[in-house]
Amino acid sequence: MNHYLLCATQHRLCCGAAEATSIGQKPLQRETFHYLFFSILVTKILIFILHKDFLSPDLSLAIKKVRRRSPFLALLLLASAALMANAPAFALAWNGDMEPLAQYRTYCQTYGDRDPGCATSLGGKAVRSIGIDRVDAGQATLGMALMVHRQVVDDLVYRADREDRWEVLGTPGRGMAGDCDDVVMTTIARLLRRGYPRAALRATIVRLPANGGYHLILSVRRQGGSGVEEIFLDDRHHLPMRPEQLAAEGYVFIAQEVPGRRHWQRAVSQPALMVAERERN
Repeated sequence: MNHYLLCATQHRLCCGAAEATSIGQKPLQRETFHYLFFSILVTKILIFILHKDFLSPDLSLAIKKVRRRSPFLALLLLASAALMANAPAFALAWNGDMEPLAQYRTYCQTYGDRDPGCATSLGGKAVRSIGIDRVDAGQATLGMALMVHRQVVDDLVYRADREDRWEVLGTPGRGMAGDCDDVVMTTIARLLRRGYPRAALRATIVRLPANGGYHLILSVRRQGGSGVEEIFLDDRHHLPMRPEQLAAEGYVFIAQEVPGRRHWQRAVSQPALMVAERERN
């Protein structure tokens, strides 16, 4: 199994081997862990107290006990709310056009006849529709996307490109040697063959924590309870990641493709701590 860390230059994304990390091996930031731990602790205490009291055969006596403990319960709830209120807010939005990287333009000139996400102005020739911009919210849909992505990662033979090219691995005349951007484009190609709409699959540029460089991950847009939500597949994690989880680890979202359009869109909404960190650099 291979995992990758991208280093950054001004005009290219480049991959280097890195230690394997996953959501199970790499914890969230310490503050986020504290919020979750305290919330779980409060919930368990409430369940224990209320469950014990309401097992009493005398309901009126149980209610009196709960009332006597109400100041303590209120204090717990207040402390939990205060901690959660201090958690850094995160809202991911995309806006503002950006010219695509040269690697993406070259990719579209090569694969534009089979990838409907490539705009005609970039060399796209596919007549297939990009489809709806989201998949359904079912776990089976996301599970299939994750399985395909992990297959690509597991089959990949890591090779740093001398000339940075984004390619679809496993095609005729092309083996499974490549790097991180090849993982994203190959996953997209395989999901298209399984009927996923191209508009719901979006290559996304992020910056890694601690000046780790720029990295390419895949956004799978799906229908959520309050609208469209983005779930990210990243070869540095074994599980699908939400944007707030990646942000908690120090990822900074940079730009994302818009299938069928020439221009990519910039990330315009970041947590305050991420913006501050970016300005310092």
